[in-house]
Order: sequence, then structure tokens, then C-alpha cells
Amino acid sequence: MSAEENSGDANSGSVDVKQAIGAANAFLQAVFAGQGVRDIRLEEVEFNEVPHQWQITFSFLRSIPIEEIPAPQRAIESVLGNRTKYCREYKSVVVDGQNGEAKSIKMRSVV
Repeated sequence: MSAEENSGDANSGSVDVKQAIGAANAFLQAVFAGQGVRDIRLEEVEFNEVPHQWQITFSFLRSIPIEEIPAPQRAIESVLGNRTKYCREYKSVVVDGQNGEAKSIKMRSVV
């Protein structure tokens, strides 16, 4: 079912796609506050009729201190003068389709 078909309205008690994305983004930012997250991108949105939930995938860059980078790459980063490396991560947030509450966040593997 398309996002347009699931747009919801004020009388149905359903959360539309924009509300679900907003709730998921706020939840993601709250969970990862202070962890060097930047460049958040919306990747996927899917509505599941049963159990009436939105699954919304975001990606973002997270900073990795140079001390946590494997030794060979750390040497290269040091020569380049980089103190921080960034890694893109993907997370899926589940939002309740009735009340708009974010229920969970999971790692999303990219193939």
C-alpha cells in the first residue's frame, strides 16, 4: 500500500506518513543525542497493515574517535591529520500507526 493510501486523517485516529516520519526522526535524535550523529537522511518508509505500524529507515554519519579505528587505517588517518572518522549507519524505527508513538529502533543491514 502506498504512503498516499495510508495518509490517515484527523477523524480516523491514524498517523499519516509525515507524522510518522517526524515522530521517528525525533526519537532517533533523542536516542543518539550527544553521540556525534550528523547528516541524518530518510532512506525508506513502509506501512505494515498488521500490526498497523510504520517502519522508517534513516541513515546518518556517526563520528568514530581515531583511537577506535583499526591500527592500519588509524595510521593513514593520522598522516592525513584526521582526528575523527565518520561511518554511515542505518537504523529502522517502528512507529505505532494509531498513536504515533515510536516503539523501537533497530540496526538495519544494507546489502
